[in-house]
Amino acid sequence: MLSDVNQSKRVHVIHGLGGSGKTAVALDVAATASSRNFHVWWINAGDSALLAAGMHAVARQVGASAEELGQGNASDVLWNHLQRFPGNWLLVVDNADNPNLLGEAPGALSDGTGWIRPTVPEQGRVLATSRDATPELWGSWCELHVMDMLAPDDGAQVLLDHTGNRAGSRGEAAALATILGGLPLALRIAGSYLAETTSSPWPEADAIKSFSQYSASIVGDFPPPGGEQLIERVWQLSISLLEKRGLLHAVSLLELLSNLADAPIPYQTVLEPGLLARSATFQGLDGPQLWRILQALNNLAMIDLVLPSAADASSDEVLTLRVHPLVRHAARRAAASGNRSTYISLLVIRIGKVTSDVGPTLQEGWPRWQYLTPHILHLFHILDDFTGVPDELTAIAGSAALAATRYLEERGLYLQAEVELRSIIAAQQRRLGDESDDVLEGRHRLAHILSQRGNLEEARNEHVSVLKTARRVRGEDAPYTLNLRQCLGSLLDLQGKYEEAEAEQRLALETARRALGEDHVQTLNIRHNLGHTLRSRGKPAEAAREHLVVIEAQARTMGPHHRKTLKTRECYTLILEDLGEYDAVENELKELTLIRERRFGNEDLETIGVRTSYAGFLKSRGRYEAAKEEYGKVIASRRSVLGENHRLTLSARHHLADVLTSSGELEEAETEHRSVLEAERRVLGDDHPGTLQTRYCLSGLLQQRGEYEAAAAEYRVVLDGRRRVLGERHPNTVEALHGLAHVLEHTKEHDEAQAAHQEVLRFAAEVVGEDHPRTLRMRSCLAYFLLKRRNYDVARLEFEKVLSGYLRVLGVEHPHTVAVQRILEKIADADD
Repeated sequence: MLSDVNQSKRVHVIHGLGGSGKTAVALDVAATASSRNFHVWWINAGDSALLAAGMHAVARQVGASAEELGQGNASDVLWNHLQRFPGNWLLVVDNADNPNLLGEAPGALSDGTGWIRPTVPEQGRVLATSRDATPELWGSWCELHVMDMLAPDDGAQVLLDHTGNRAGSRGEAAALATILGGLPLALRIAGSYLAETTSSPWPEADAIKSFSQYSASIVGDFPPPGGEQLIERVWQLSISLLEKRGLLHAVSLLELLSNLADAPIPYQTVLEPGLLARSATFQGLDGPQLWRILQALNNLAMIDLVLPSAADASSDEVLTLRVHPLVRHAARRAAASGNRSTYISLLVIRIGKVTSDVGPTLQEGWPRWQYLTPHILHLFHILDDFTGVPDELTAIAGSAALAATRYLEERGLYLQAEVELRSIIAAQQRRLGDESDDVLEGRHRLAHILSQRGNLEEARNEHVSVLKTARRVRGEDAPYTLNLRQCLGSLLDLQGKYEEAEAEQRLALETARRALGEDHVQTLNIRHNLGHTLRSRGKPAEAAREHLVVIEAQARTMGPHHRKTLKTRECYTLILEDLGEYDAVENELKELTLIRERRFGNEDLETIGVRTSYAGFLKSRGRYEAAKEEYGKVIASRRSVLGENHRLTLSARHHLADVLTSSGELEEAETEHRSVLEAERRVLGDDHPGTLQTRYCLSGLLQQRGEYEAAAAEYRVVLDGRRRVLGERHPNTVEALHGLAHVLEHTKEHDEAQAAHQEVLRFAAEVVGEDHPRTLRMRSCLAYFLLKRRNYDVARLEFEKVLSGYLRVLGVEHPHTVAVQRILEKIADADD
């Protein structure tokens, strides 16, 4: 199959009966493609909602904006971007048993206008799995590959591999394989069953112990069934065997597991014997019995169970099991509707408890969240299948689902978090209405993720809409309303709309002071944020006054050495630095370090955080040796507390590499950056923002060393990654494009360099406005480039726009304003 994806046709369809191994082959192809540095996307086409959500997620990863997807035919948008996507890629569409779903209109798939199209570029491949191989549905441009059932001799070998010669002859095994239609899953279950009965430690007088007896029990007086009915007939015999052995809860346990998602199940986390035993369905179940049932189901091929070994007894690895889709389907069909409600309730309660115990923001909990997330989201959505669901259960499921999107955000999977969050909000709106607390909280989280993705205007609109609803439903003075207003102010600050941000923060502060009091925690938080906004506006003296008020109130109400008081003092040092009071900054950071060490210890994370701030201050003052020494202490502490591969440990090493770069130790800096990058790619993934930031710094280092070709290659990798993860207009994406533009000047790719400079300027103006200092700096860079290219007339026009902006924003005496005036004077002299 793998060789097929390299042939001339680039759309391939594996078709065959359920249980024939289509998905297994697709997984093998995907793993091989990934090992060859293909971008691999896996979409579940089992229903239209899953398919649409998956395809929208792919579209966003290849550069499509939310506006594009919302305005036109989404499949057109996807393929327009796939045509331009750099690098090799593979799109796998699994479970496409209804090919009509792959078109947004009837006949769209075969016409080449659906989610799968014949216009796959040279670097792309599409692989689909389906039970339906109707050529007219797929179109002549698809290459169809049948998953043939195993021949009798091959099927016999599968059975003999399980049972040896204990269950009969090869001829009898071949006859049974024929009855089972050569279906790999049925053969595996039958072989496992016979292996159990022929070597069973239990004396079972009526156990079937031969291929011929097993054949008779399946067929009886009727022709052998096919497909799913065959699987059901085969596994029911295995279930009967477990009941005869006294494992009475085996059926219920398999039915319970079948209500989870089609994904690996972290069984040690999900299956809590004490909770299960409180249900009448699992009355009397204890831990040892639960473990015996899981082992028995595994031995009979009902599940695939990852077993712990003595060598892994102290390992943090999450152990999982998997239920085959057809077995899951059969078990779900067998469960009575009342039982299914019980199963869903037990699962939701258990997962809700686990997710409340282990927060999604803690890296040590990520492995568990990785496996829990698909089940959390699945359980949340299937609650729609039931009527009369208790509000408490809906609340638990909704809270867990929101936490799962927070995990996705922490992992840097912003696009997936956004897609899932939109789906959660839509479901909650159907269940609870537009003005419910859960819907408002979901939309609040969506606004935050949109800002993370760089969609600042859309994020602002969402914040404004949620705030409007909260003001009406909860009231102007409600703490939640004040928090929303505070978040909107921070977003406006991020957009560079400082006057609006300050107005919003001041309004929130006035309301909080009246409703909650001067010294209320939320009042102080809002005042703290106002200080940050004033700092952004270039008003450090006013910002300092606000911070001092907060520090005094916190010291009075919480104590001078409370964590919050100390944290505000640490933030205050940034304002002191803006004011040029460098001695005061250093003294404050040293004092904060000593206080934290005495109260909380050297290995407290916030103590280490203050050391990190002090190291950064030393670097900013050019005291590189002292900065290296301080970062060395930070790294040692974080290794001790968090481990070698924790993202905070890697972040500290990244900052040390930056100090080495600043001090001119470029070879050592490159070695450290590459070591950190290797660890981040392994631990966090290639597209995690932290990984991309390290790669960005490495790009700058290579540029500084004069290795412009290598620097350009790294900048392009960073740019592609940030476009996928953060979006086209995110400041970090624009930053990478800006770096690439400067390198292209040195590689003599002047046309591309100018286009990149112009694109950077356009994005900056769209996101933060024409007069934002960042936009003016980008325009200045374009003007410098044009000046170096001797394009004096256009360069002069750009510098004049820069000067006009600086005069409005910074004033006539600011050094930036003066510098631009001098450049314009020189251009005028050159013209003369």
